[in-house]
Amino acid sequence: HRFGSSLGPAVYAILACRVGDVDRGYEHFLRAALVDLQDLRGNTSDGIHAASCGGVWQALVFGFGGLRFTETGPVAWPNLPPHWRCLRFSIRYQGKLFSFRLTPEMQGPVSPTSSQ
Repeated sequence: HRFGSSLGPAVYAILACRVGDVDRGYEHFLRAALVDLQDLRGNTSDGIHAASCGGVWQALVFGFGGLRFTETGPVAWPNLPPHWRCLRFSIRYQGKLFSFRLTPEMQGPVSPTSSQ
C-alpha cells in the first residue's frame, strides 16, 4: 500500500478499523490524508490525488465512525483513536439529513444526534 494505488491506504484504514485495529487504521489514514500535503509519493506536482480525498472522507465516516445502514436508518459503531476528542459528520440518507457526534468513549451502536 505504500507504492500501489493512492486509494489503497484509505481502504486499508477502513478495514483495519472494522477489525478493531484502530492504531493500524490510523497509520493508513495518515498515509492517505498526507499523500499530497507531504508529497508522500513524490508526484503532487502532477496534480492532487482527488480520489484519495474521497477515500479519506470514507475512512473517517465508515472506518473510524463505523457508519452502517440498517432497516431503521444509519447507525455508527465508533472506532476512534483515543487521542481524538470527537468526530462529527452528517450524511443524507433516503432524503433525510442525519448528524453524528462521536467520542472515543462511545461503544456502538450509536444513533444519530439529530435527523431532519
